[in-house]
Amino acid sequence: MSKLRARIALFFYMATVLSLVACGGQTVKPEGNAVVDTVEPKAVEAASAVTQKPVVVEDKPESLVEVMPQKQEGRVSIGVEPIPAKQDMLAAEEVKSAADIPVPKKPVVVSAAPGKPEPTVASGVAASEAEKKVRPVSAGPNRFVVTVGPKKSTHPAYGKGHAMGFLVDGVSGKELVIERGKVYTFEIVTNPKHDVYLSKKAVGWGGAPFAAGVEGAYTYKGEMTLKADKETPDQLFYACRNHPYMGGVIHVVDKGQKVDIKQQVAASKAAGGAVSTKVATVTQSKVKQKLMFAEMMLGAQGTKRVLASQNDEAKQLVADARKKLNEGREQSLAGALPEALALADQSLKMLSEASRLVPGDEEIAQQAESYKTMLVEIRDYQKSYRDNIKRMERAAGVADDVKLDEKKLAAELAQAKNLAEKKNYVRANKLLRQVQTTLTGALHKILDSKTIVYDLKFDTPSDEYEYELKRFTGYEELIPVAIEAKKPAPGAVKLMESFLSKARSRRDEAVAKADAGDYPMAIAMLLQATKTVRRALRMVGVSQ
Repeated sequence: MSKLRARIALFFYMATVLSLVACGGQTVKPEGNAVVDTVEPKAVEAASAVTQKPVVVEDKPESLVEVMPQKQEGRVSIGVEPIPAKQDMLAAEEVKSAADIPVPKKPVVVSAAPGKPEPTVASGVAASEAEKKVRPVSAGPNRFVVTVGPKKSTHPAYGKGHAMGFLVDGVSGKELVIERGKVYTFEIVTNPKHDVYLSKKAVGWGGAPFAAGVEGAYTYKGEMTLKADKETPDQLFYACRNHPYMGGVIHVVDKGQKVDIKQQVAASKAAGGAVSTKVATVTQSKVKQKLMFAEMMLGAQGTKRVLASQNDEAKQLVADARKKLNEGREQSLAGALPEALALADQSLKMLSEASRLVPGDEEIAQQAESYKTMLVEIRDYQKSYRDNIKRMERAAGVADDVKLDEKKLAAELAQAKNLAEKKNYVRANKLLRQVQTTLTGALHKILDSKTIVYDLKFDTPSDEYEYELKRFTGYEELIPVAIEAKKPAPGAVKLMESFLSKARSRRDEAVAKADAGDYPMAIAMLLQATKTVRRALRMVGVSQ
């Protein structure tokens, strides 16, 4: 029975609390003479235990359902705590309102107002990386990156020629050293005004071109390769075709040969510092090894082949090498080690040159094939030169600087033939390369010549048509000559071929018009075709 009474008391207690909440905290007074029931202490303790039990409050939104006061079935007087002051209630409501604001589980990123973006560290890094890409760097010892920029005081032609100069791996007019037998790549990143080629003269400017072993010359965006051999001069220059003194020197050396880089000395002097020269330590063992190597070369198969040949020049080189070797031994015994080492190097160089002059059977076969190929090309160049000279003579005459000394040319060809018959292809091929350079130089002058007059008078439209057709053919024949002489990059050749294809198509249309008797239209088409084929020549580096 006591348990029942405790439950009833608890029920009325909870109902009263809910009524207070619904009524906004108003005091509930007992009506009239209502009798206050008494509750046993055990029941009160039970109710107190229930109300004091800790409640776990879940972090959930409050319910929006209003709790209505329950209808009182009995008249019970219950003690209620006093109502808080008005200020305390307002403060409590403010705290509750602040607590009711939902807190986001993740941080909120506030977007900035639209406007000029502020620089960030990431953007700065990206900008610096972009600047680095403007000027590429070298990818290895056999690869050079050529760019263009204002000449610096360290440039070998500073204050001379063009104000701009080539930079190699970021160094203005850098001196290069390459070794014979190795392939070197020049990655060229300049602009259409400054296409790069190799010249035998420092001035460049399109003159004295060197083409043997060179591919991809006369380009401003692409790769040019060079493989130096025994016939390559000891000194070349990377240069600009259109402007003077923009490039620098290339030293061509044999394996193990050393060369002084003058640019390093000049740069040190310009900086006001002393030139530090590293003195190589010459040891007795090093000299001994070099002398032994030279002695081995004297007994090698190549030297024996020279001594058994009829080549007096090569034999003399072997004799001189033997003399240098003996002098080196004497200097070594006297303690003059640097002098002994220098004499041993000279001896080895002479023996190498002698072996080159008297090659083996396999080398002779290769050189003979090279001789035949160059001879065929020279015959084609001669035909093209003579055809163009005849056209110029009929038109307006030929300038003296365009004409060749054909007697001298014929004598050089005859001398090369005699050398080839003696199987001295090294000298024969060297002569043929000289003849080839002379002919291609004359053909370039013909292309650049202004002596041809295009407003000639003709008796009939047919005569004018025939003249224009031959003029087109003359330029067309120069295409292979230009490719051989200039060694353009593959991209330039591809572009040239597209222009040449268009020119030939227009030429065929002109021929069809002429066959139909429409000579004025045929002449106009041929003029367009000639203009296009000349444009094709410019693609491979022929200035007009």
